[in-house]
Amino acid sequence: MKFSKKLTNERQTIASAVAGTNTLRSRRIKPGRIFRTKIIVIENKDSAYTRLRAGVYDRGFFYNYLEEMTPVAGQLYWTVDEMILAEGQQVQAELQGCTAGDSLEMFIQGVWVFESF
Repeated sequence: MKFSKKLTNERQTIASAVAGTNTLRSRRIKPGRIFRTKIIVIENKDSAYTRLRAGVYDRGFFYNYLEEMTPVAGQLYWTVDEMILAEGQQVQAELQGCTAGDSLEMFIQGVWVFESF
């Protein structure tokens, strides 16, 4: 058993989005680990869109932590609400109403709270 306070960063991008809804997901949490987010930042660099939702994706279910209606292009949207992720879970951002070709990005920073090897 190991407890860690080392910051971990992950970046997910879609260089050329499809028109409509696009989903960005972090890597799945491995067995025996617990991850605590510190900050999650999401951006559509090119176009305004209709809705942003961010939260935890868990085996087909989505738990919403952040929702923003009519986000603008080039604006960083973030949440500092901590999310605790366990085995099999992922951070997910869903951007609805995107324009084809948009550049989308999600940045996650957090710590491994518990690692069992």
